[in-house]
Amino acid sequence: MIGDHSPDRLRPQAHGRVVVSFGTIWGTIKRTMRLRAEIKPVTALKTGAARLLRAVNETRRPVVITQSGEPKGVLLDFETYEELREATILLKLIAQGEMDVRARRTLSQDEVFRTVRARLP
Repeated sequence: MIGDHSPDRLRPQAHGRVVVSFGTIWGTIKRTMRLRAEIKPVTALKTGAARLLRAVNETRRPVVITQSGEPKGVLLDFETYEELREATILLKLIAQGEMDVRARRTLSQDEVFRTVRARLP
């Protein structure tokens, strides 16, 4: 398995940070978020949506939106959102591949090339 993707890595640590790691096709990005600074009540979103969006796009740091003191959503810049989607898709493909290997649903390289060559005109 690549990296540690356990839920414990997403929980606040004793020093008040959450460590989040995710990758893209072009490399790995590791970030440390200070959650206290990025937690905003839903009223801040209602009254200052443009300001919050501008800040998120400039800093690329997510903002946790709370309602009645409980986290209910996360505001992300679009580029970070796309990177997270790509990383999620990649992790799902890796997990599927690992399940195929465990279930012995694999072919040797020679078998794959033989099959491909047979299908070529």
